[in-house]
Amino acid sequence: MMISVIIPVFNSERSLAELYLRLMNTLIHCSDDWEIIMVDDASLDKSYDQMQSLHSQDARVKIIRLAVNAGQHQATLCGMNYSKGDYIITIDDDLQHPPEEIPLLLTRIQMGYDVVFGIPQQKQHKLYRNLGSMVVDKAINLIYPDSHGIKRSSFRILTADLVKHMVSSALPPVYMAALILQNAKKPDHVEVRHDSRKYGKSNYCLKKSLAMVRILLIQYSYLPLQYMSVCWKAAFIFTIMLFIFIDIAAEAAIMSFILNIYLLIIAGLCIISWWIVQEYLQRLQRDSNETEIPYIIGDIEF
Repeated sequence: MMISVIIPVFNSERSLAELYLRLMNTLIHCSDDWEIIMVDDASLDKSYDQMQSLHSQDARVKIIRLAVNAGQHQATLCGMNYSKGDYIITIDDDLQHPPEEIPLLLTRIQMGYDVVFGIPQQKQHKLYRNLGSMVVDKAINLIYPDSHGIKRSSFRILTADLVKHMVSSALPPVYMAALILQNAKKPDHVEVRHDSRKYGKSNYCLKKSLAMVRILLIQYSYLPLQYMSVCWKAAFIFTIMLFIFIDIAAEAAIMSFILNIYLLIIAGLCIISWWIVQEYLQRLQRDSNETEIPYIIGDIEF
C-alpha cells in the first residue's frame, strides 16, 4: 500500500521542516511505501528553497513550483495529477491539521469509503474565517443537497480511483470539495484534532470566501439561472397585476411612486440577469476548451 501526501504551499518557509518531520514520523508507522508532494503556489518567501532542501535530504519528498499563483485548490489538483499512491492525503502547510491524525483517516477509509474528511473537533480559526467557511458550506449544501450529513475540510484522504476521476473531469476554476462530491460515491467524515496556527497568518478572508461561493454556484451548478427564471416569472405575473391595479386605482401620486419603485426593481433584475448570463457564457467557453489546465508548472523535481 502506497500513500501520497499532497501539500499546497504558500509563504510557509517556517513550517515546512517541522511538517516534514512530523509527517515522516507518522507515515513510517502506516506504510513502507509513501511519498510527500509539495506544490509551491508561487510563494513570495523562501518556501521553495526550503522544499529543495527537504528534497535533497529525502528523495521521497517530491517538489513542484507553479509559475504563477493559481490558488490552493489548483495547487492541490496539480499534486494529485502527479501522485502515485493507493491513498492520497491532502493537508495544509500551516500545521493546524496534525499529521499524527493520519492513521485515523487511513483506518476509516479502509472501511470502504472513497473519501474521508478530517473534521476539526473544535476549530482554531478566527471568527471571519469561520464565517466565510459557513457561507461556503451553505452554498455546497444548496448544490449537493444529498451531502448535508457530510462535513468537509481540506484535511482528507481519498482513494486513487476517486482522484483519477477528479483529475480527468476537473475544469477551471476548481473548488476541491465540490469536485470531490461531484465524483465521490461513498463519502464520510471523522473528527480530528485541530491545532492553533503556529506560524504566520492565514491567507483567507471573507472576500475570498465570497469569491469561492461565486465559483461554486456558477461552475458547479445552474442555481443562479434557475433563480433568475423564477424571478422573471414572478415579475411577469406582478406586471399583469400592476396594470390591473392601475386601471382601478384613483390616486395618481401613489401609482407613480409604485411604478418608479417597480422600474428600479426591474432595472436591478436586468443588471443581475446580464451578469449571470455573462458568467455562464464564460463557463461555456472554459468548458469547451478541454485542453485548458488550471495551473502552470515552473519547476518540478521528482
